[in-house]
Amino acid sequence: MRQTVKQSRSLAGPALLTGEPITVTLRPAAAGVGIVLHHVRTRTGIPATLQYAADVPQCTSLASGPARIDFAEHLMAVLSANGITDAVVEVDGGELPLLDGSAAPYQALLEEAGTAPLEGGVEPLELAEPVTVASGGKVIVALPGKAEFWYVLDHPHPLIGRQTAVFRPGCDDFARGAAPARTFTTEEEARALIAARGLEGADETMAVVAYANHLSSPEPVPNSFAMHKVVDLMGDLYLLGRPLDATVIALRTGHTGNRALARAIRDAATTIPET
Repeated sequence: MRQTVKQSRSLAGPALLTGEPITVTLRPAAAGVGIVLHHVRTRTGIPATLQYAADVPQCTSLASGPARIDFAEHLMAVLSANGITDAVVEVDGGELPLLDGSAAPYQALLEEAGTAPLEGGVEPLELAEPVTVASGGKVIVALPGKAEFWYVLDHPHPLIGRQTAVFRPGCDDFARGAAPARTFTTEEEARALIAARGLEGADETMAVVAYANHLSSPEPVPNSFAMHKVVDLMGDLYLLGRPLDATVIALRTGHTGNRALARAIRDAATTIPET
């Protein structure tokens, strides 16, 4: 079943990179439009598909011509988990606000907008054989079977450590169990990233920061660090442009590995049209 949002709704927050205020507006779309991010300042529509995915390591970025929009992963995960196949997302800047570092604000935005059915359907992608991507001790595999997203986290910081999380579409509650899981970082990683990229809008409210002997805030859900990686995984794989009926298991991967798996799945499945 195809589905869009029922009515337009907006949220606003500061840009991580520049600190400037950014408004994001979720709007209904006709059947077959797909998910399109509209860069307001350049009047550029960017389809949320692999063809337009920019090679940015720390986030999911979509680019077309002069326009690029960073940090699309949390919204994409929300749209995936809630079965939204067609929508226009207007962004009046170069990124979606990180907000509290979780998908919960975008889940709340979608719940406020509501959902509406559309004519036609969309066939989930099913795999005929396993697809694997491995590099530098990071492994991610998609197996034929029911839709499940697993993440195995093995982090050297003792307050992050080892965690495992899973989300099963149609069975698990995304709004309560997955969306609240927040972006996390260590103090050292945060300082290095700020030094390298500026990050004028960065502050502790946007992520859980692991200091030497304490976290900046408690984990919002059980195994939340691994669950946040599951959210990122779901958002990245929704760049395939359709639901994925497969069991995906990721070990220590990030956005780059997630996109590599999505491309490998696309290349192995001749039924996916390039959009």
